Amino acid sequence: MDKQQEYMKDYWKHMTMTLTKAMYIVDTSNRDWNLDEFLIKGKNTWDMIYNNIKNDIVDYDNILEIGCGLGRILLSTVDKFKESYGVDIDEGMINFAKKIRDDKNLGMPIYDVVDGTGSLSLYKDNFFSNIFSFICFQHIPYLDVQQKYIMEIERILKPGGIATLLIQNLNWRGSNNDINFGRGMSIAELENVTGKLKVIRRDDGPAFSPDDRNYWVILKKEI
Repeated sequence: MDKQQEYMKDYWKHMTMTLTKAMYIVDTSNRDWNLDEFLIKGKNTWDMIYNNIKNDIVDYDNILEIGCGLGRILLSTVDKFKESYGVDIDEGMINFAKKIRDDKNLGMPIYDVVDGTGSLSLYKDNFFSNIFSFICFQHIPYLDVQQKYIMEIERILKPGGIATLLIQNLNWRGSNNDINFGRGMSIAELENVTGKLKVIRRDDGPAFSPDDRNYWVILKKEI
């Protein structure tokens, strides 16, 4: 494990020792989340994402969330897609996500832990119809890891498939080696590694302050 991987994995491991703490890390608007309320907010987030991309979706075979955390958004995809998958760097988050899923007697989503390098090597080429990520890239403090994820998305996304990513702009107050605030990513940095992925739309996303504006990037893989 290289220093980047070790740093990121250790950071999240210490932040997610209990479910209550993990829920707060995912959403800091409440320090004492009730699980049902936490999941309802996840559903509301998914509804917002889906309403933004439903006209772009080609098929509903499967969907992958990068940085799924506790799965609170991904759980709401199971009634629309045949298969739902989620990956996260933190094993503790994934274990909690599996327990929440199993307690609700759901066969989906399928969760996996990734190594933090940006690799998605557990998935074969052209496998996913849809990929999304919500407030994940802005917690990655290294441009090379961000760009590796983009290259992997291009590899595993089916031709005609859609990727919907929430990215932080370069005014974001974070910097290298800052996982809490991460780093921004410009459209130029993203498009430098997109390959067959083409930006079909860019929309404003949520903002934490006037200078901390997120933006949605919707990409489609060329057929």
